Amino acid sequence: MAAHKMTVRCYRTAPGDAGCLDVPAFVEDGYVEDIVEQAGALLLAYSEAPNSPPEKRPRTAHLEDEHGRIVARLRIAGPGKFVRVAN
Repeated sequence: MAAHKMTVRCYRTAPGDAGCLDVPAFVEDGYVEDIVEQAGALLLAYSEAPNSPPEKRPRTAHLEDEHGRIVARLRIAGPGKFVRVAN
């Protein structure tokens, strides 16, 4: 199996608008769902950070592959919950 580099990007409406750092992630073929769970946890952590003003908290995240293609999109679905949405 080959490992692939992914990037988790959390934002409000466009990448970079919430000031969240892009986080690298690595996944083997067939294990994208594991990274989706980790990306969702990161999105929740950023969105629930008590020291972040509400207008800067991200509501959306996506996973990009090494070619810049979006592999998965996530959004906040309520307190402590996220959902995967269609690309």
